Amino acid sequence: MLYAISWFAVLSLIGLWSFAAWAFHALTQWGLSTSGDWSGATAPEGFNLQEILGPWLPPDLAQALTALLTSLKPLFESLLSLAPALGSGLSFLVWLVWGLGCFLLLIVGAALHAMIALMRRRTTVGNT
Repeated sequence: MLYAISWFAVLSLIGLWSFAAWAFHALTQWGLSTSGDWSGATAPEGFNLQEILGPWLPPDLAQALTALLTSLKPLFESLLSLAPALGSGLSFLVWLVWGLGCFLLLIVGAALHAMIALMRRRTTVGNT
């Protein structure tokens, strides 16, 4: 019975790991496929970072952050234009990590199996 419980737990973890990998892959693929639409995006009207951060940060620091974000805007736009090309590499990486995770979970299952067998053997030897 312990064997079944341990393998059920391991297979359940593999199922959760698979779902998490699939969800991450789906969300990143969606994000990468729609990233071209974001490149021309601008801040909404009335959005002023200095007014938002004003109560929590000194005015000089808020102004420096605003200037930094403004200067980084071309970098972000160039990265967004490259994003769709990264999709296939990201797919490979996600499924590689998924495979390694499944392999490690199966090793954990085998270790649990061996530990249960060892415990049963010790209790059997101790009783005789």
